[in-house]
Amino acid sequence: VKICQDERQAKVDKKVIVKEKIRLEKKQDKASKRIYKAKHN
Repeated sequence: VKICQDERQAKVDKKVIVKEKIRLEKKQDKASKRIYKAKHN
């Protein structure tokens, strides 16, 4: 039972990590677009 729980937890952790990555990438994307606009005005 313990192994199953650990595996399930690992899957949840992976999902969370992926979500965080996407969120950070979007944040960076917005920031870089803002910088791009500032440079090209």
